[in-house]
Amino acid sequence: MQIANYNNTLEFAAEKKYTAPMKEEHKIIIIALLFLTSYAIDFLAGPVVFSVKDPSLFVSQAVYLQYPFTALAIGFKALGLAVTPIWLLSHLKKFYLVKVLICFVIIVFAELYAWQQTATGAGTTSIQWTLGIAYAGILILFPLLYYLLRWVILILYTTLTEDTQKKTAVAKETKTDSLDQNGSGVD
Repeated sequence: MQIANYNNTLEFAAEKKYTAPMKEEHKIIIIALLFLTSYAIDFLAGPVVFSVKDPSLFVSQAVYLQYPFTALAIGFKALGLAVTPIWLLSHLKKFYLVKVLICFVIIVFAELYAWQQTATGAGTTSIQWTLGIAYAGILILFPLLYYLLRWVILILYTTLTEDTQKKTAVAKETKTDSLDQNGSGVD
């Protein structure tokens, strides 16, 4: 009898569409797990020393085959670094232009930092973190485009609704004026 109730519960849960947003604690845990996973992969891969003069040169099949764990760790770092500002920006409701500008500044700084670090060979951060920052900047380009599209749609929507409201107000005013002129308006 308990098994039948359990199966009915599972069927009910499968039919029910649960659309509640993800809790903030879960988002923080996911971001932390991305960084912890990248550290664990770095630990398993061991110390890797290689020279890259351009962040885009690392994106080749030969390098991925030579350093697969390092490439995976860089991917997790980039994903963690890209998701963090997106999560922080999610707290700004409907400030799409501000989000676009913040994303743009983050992208520019990330790319300039990565180019400077790889070109000069400065050891401020390891090459893995430098490449992670560069690729995170590229990943943040997608939310920038999304926020830009939402901003344009919001502007078009508000413009069209304002025009419609103005036309409706003018039509009501004209109708009231014509009724007053015909003498059938209320005194």
